[in-house]
Amino acid sequence: MYQVIQECTPCDADFTARHQIIAELNSLVKSRYTQLSPEGGREAPMAELTHEQKIQLLKGLHDNLTTKRIASENSAVMYKSTVPLLRFVHAATGMHCDFTIGNTNAVINSTVLSHLANIDSRFSPSVRLVKHWARAEGINDSSRGTFSSYALTLMVVFHLQRQQPPILPPLHQLFQQQLTNAESASLHAGQQPKNIDLEACQQLAQNTGKNMGAANNSSLAELLLSFLVMGTCIGTWSGEWAYRSWEKKYDCFGIVDPFISTDDCARTIPRGRTGKLARRFKEAAEHLTQAGQQGSYSSKSDDVPMVASLFHVKHSSLFCKVKRRADPYN
Repeated sequence: MYQVIQECTPCDADFTARHQIIAELNSLVKSRYTQLSPEGGREAPMAELTHEQKIQLLKGLHDNLTTKRIASENSAVMYKSTVPLLRFVHAATGMHCDFTIGNTNAVINSTVLSHLANIDSRFSPSVRLVKHWARAEGINDSSRGTFSSYALTLMVVFHLQRQQPPILPPLHQLFQQQLTNAESASLHAGQQPKNIDLEACQQLAQNTGKNMGAANNSSLAELLLSFLVMGTCIGTWSGEWAYRSWEKKYDCFGIVDPFISTDDCARTIPRGRTGKLARRFKEAAEHLTQAGQQGSYSSKSDDVPMVASLFHVKHSSLFCKVKRRADPYN
């Protein structure tokens, strides 16, 4: 399992490829964006573009990427999503890319998650393990009615918050907001955190939060197993189970966005699919339970057949390629 984590962890070549892709995109976006500037010639911040303007900008970028063969043919603009998204594979590096415009919430979310990663070293590898398993099961694609990567990450955050002793703190503590009035707390209710809020969060994570999970000796395999048997309807802001009735038609899982309390990050999962998705979790938990009974993950040496079965890969390419389920609901 540790080798799976190592394979999933970005290396120097990955970061070099990211910088290359960003440089190419910056050049294309700058030339295209000048055509969308508002009247008067003033270039507004990307976040001020309308939904339709963002879609048009992404479509133009998509055409440029494919014409210049920067992106593979399997690229598309996901314009029906809450935030318009360009999804493509970079032809030169093979790296999968998601590109959005003016999506400041994503930047803030990533910043907060990076602070959580500094609190306990098990957080990042746990997220990588869960995403790797979810991709193998075909349940890490919101466009296909399954979990987004952000939803899976919040599930891991909540799981580590609920450990005894806790490994991560509730987010309201890092932002110094009272839980007694969590629903009306400005940050939890949708007000975007300011730089000063994020800096305070970082400071608390470094000082009071650092090593808070030191008293918890659970291994990554044990945390993965307990994650797979965890329930749904969760709230990472409070670190508590979230019992509520969602008004939207997508109602089977409840993963409360910590900064937009009315938003369910599992809204992409349709009603009636809960049981089939839960079966994926149950099957994986049974694999790990059996391995634990045999003592095969009691040390850092991997049990290759167990890991191969869990992640749907062949032994010879165990840590290179994932064999994904064609249909997550079968």
